[in-house]
Amino acid sequence: MALHLDAAGTPFELHYYVKRRENAAFVGEIAKIISHGTCVVHCSDEGQSPRSSLADTLGDARADHHLYLCGPSGFMDTARRIAAEKNWPEAQVHSEAFQPLKAAATSDDQDTFTVTLASSGETWPVPGDKTIAQVLQEHGVAVPLSCEMGMCGACLTPLMAGEADHRDTVQSEAEKSAAAQQIALCCSRSRSANLVIDL
Repeated sequence: MALHLDAAGTPFELHYYVKRRENAAFVGEIAKIISHGTCVVHCSDEGQSPRSSLADTLGDARADHHLYLCGPSGFMDTARRIAAEKNWPEAQVHSEAFQPLKAAATSDDQDTFTVTLASSGETWPVPGDKTIAQVLQEHGVAVPLSCEMGMCGACLTPLMAGEADHRDTVQSEAEKSAAAQQIALCCSRSRSANLVIDL
């Protein structure tokens, strides 16, 4: 994200939280390659733990700013809580986890549903032991994938009809309940008998 913003000439601040300075990976490399942003390393052993400094770092919400969070779930939960306290709208807070959240197993996991391509009308069953992405690939449909765990957003695809059981961590709750939704083909399932996707 920092490289993308820098390449676009967009000013940004990168705040990197670590226990000790020697734990900070790529700080030298980041400092050398960015020209439109700043990188600030916050070290817990130097008194700059997330608990003590995150509220000041986030500051109050600004209409033209967005927060992009990445890290362990505890860190991101704390950052999201503080952002809410600082009146950051949920739509301006984005995150990417180091690992997917564990979804509670449900009986729906084993239920078969169908997926339909809006462009061709082709429909295939998605059994409980396969993802939508796997079924589409088995039928020759190109699906952009990266993490395959619902964390990156590469496979987000517009949902045209049906009710998604969203299991990704890349979309906000507001995005998951919006009128125009996207579904993560690598991990999400269906609460309805059929999903129609914009492919």
